[in-house]
Amino acid sequence: MSKQLSLSERIVIERMLAQNYTFATIARKLERSASTIAREVKNYRCFINPDSHKGNDCIHFHSCLRNRV
Repeated sequence: MSKQLSLSERIVIERMLAQNYTFATIARKLERSASTIAREVKNYRCFINPDSHKGNDCIHFHSCLRNRV
């Protein structure tokens, strides 16, 4: 197995995150470790408007139920 995630794997990660799947569930689907998925998300995330929320970078911070992701 390749050490790097492929584009198709990254697309699967993006789609599953949009459907609120956990890192562990995504990792099982892709046959990777959960820490690999978490590291990928952390290292390549993009913030829509990073200056507007003062400490909370989530675009849905008013209604978001997920904490410390």
